[in-house]
Amino acid sequence: MTLDNTNKTKVTLNEKLCNWCKSTMHSDAKYCCKCNRWQSLFRQSLSSGIALSFLLAIVGLLTVYIQYNPLKAPTLIAMQSVIAFEEHAKYGCEKTQTNECFDDYWDLQLTALDDVNNVANFAVHKELKIRINNVMDKYDEDYMNIPKWYIFPDL
Repeated sequence: MTLDNTNKTKVTLNEKLCNWCKSTMHSDAKYCCKCNRWQSLFRQSLSSGIALSFLLAIVGLLTVYIQYNPLKAPTLIAMQSVIAFEEHAKYGCEKTQTNECFDDYWDLQLTALDDVNNVANFAVHKELKIRINNVMDKYDEDYMNIPKWYIFPDL
């Protein structure tokens, strides 16, 4: 029989003190029945769900980072270029009367097509292609009829 100096509790050879509540328990016990805690800090943190919650939060943050990182998400880049192409096509170049406007339309169209070809998801790829084709069907005639001032800027 030994005497614990901190708690003044008598402990026999086949007993030990709980790490949390300092009550006596069997020497082979891994769980204290009085305070309902594991004796190992690792088991205690896993059993309470803290580690699981922390792990799920890290997985969630990592998923969000991967989805919204432009270097890792070709779908996001393709969607942005298709939206830019649609907005430019809706605006039209007849009002601005500049050569750069017509060049920008064709550049944005090629950029959108290239970015859409990098998308791995077939359903998203198909949807973005349909959106580009709809814009091309609707506005390409406007951009094909190049005005005289574009061909002969001096006139």
